[in-house]
Order: sequence, then structure tokens, then C-alpha cells
Amino acid sequence: MNETVAKTLGGHPRGRRRILFDRFVAVIMLFALIVLPVSFFVGGPALLKSYDAAHLIKLRCTIRSSEMNKTSSRSTGGIGTSGAEVLLDTSCGRFVYVDGVTLTNGDQVADRFRSGSVQTFSVGKGSIAIRGLLEFFRLRAMVRTVGPSKSDASPKQEVLDEVDN
Repeated sequence: MNETVAKTLGGHPRGRRRILFDRFVAVIMLFALIVLPVSFFVGGPALLKSYDAAHLIKLRCTIRSSEMNKTSSRSTGGIGTSGAEVLLDTSCGRFVYVDGVTLTNGDQVADRFRSGSVQTFSVGKGSIAIRGLLEFFRLRAMVRTVGPSKSDASPKQEVLDEVDN
């Protein structure tokens, strides 16, 4: 913008440094407002899943309740799938178990988790670390493996050990 036009508009001529600075600020704002949130919701779940698969911890928890839940996914084209999962409410928090759970056997799998029984879960360390954020979005950490605990086990949450894969 030349000097006469700038004075006509009531402003001052802008220097090259100021123009470059304004462009830099615009790029930073675009990154902060668009790129970061989109990458968080698109890449975040995949990153968490791969981190959890490599960093498992074992928890000893008491089952409060378990129930089979039907899940479904649908694309914009109307194509989707149905599945099943077992929702577990424990002394360690809420979890989802999907290994071997189908629509036909979901109720039987849920019945295996008796209320009051103490179980040992393998859960991803990342999901445990951000458990509060997951629950904010109404998501649950996924249980990888489940096994009964010893009869002398404490009914409260106890981290047994970390499992390296």
C-alpha cells in the first residue's frame, strides 16, 4: 500500500517487518485454532491406541457391575457395523472389555464378571493417565486381558506391575 493511499484511509504506511509479523501471527492463529484441534480428534485416538498396546499395566480391582452393550458405527454413506462390548464398573473406574465379545455371547461374557469378585486387568497406561479426559467425552479405557485374582487380594485399586510388550 503506498503512502498516499494509507494517509487517505487514515492510517500510516506499514513497513515490511510489520507485514511479515502480521502474516506470522495469522499462520500461528490458523495452526492453533484449526490444525491442533483437528489433529487431536483425528490422530489422538490412533496415537493413544498404539501407546496403550506397548505400555500395559496390571490393576487389581473389584467388580461392581457388568453389562453387555451393543455398539454400532455408521459412515456418511449409511454403511456401518454392529458389535458388542461388556461395560465394567469397578473399584478402579469404568472399563470396556471387547475381546471375544459378540452379539450372541455378550450376556454370557458379562455374567462371568460377578459383582464383588476381584479381577486382575491389563490396561493401557496412557488410557489410565487420561482417564478423566476420556470420561469427559463419555469414553472408557479398554481392558486388554482379564484374570481372576487371588482370594486374599485387596478389593481396592492396586497397580500390580507394568507389562512391557
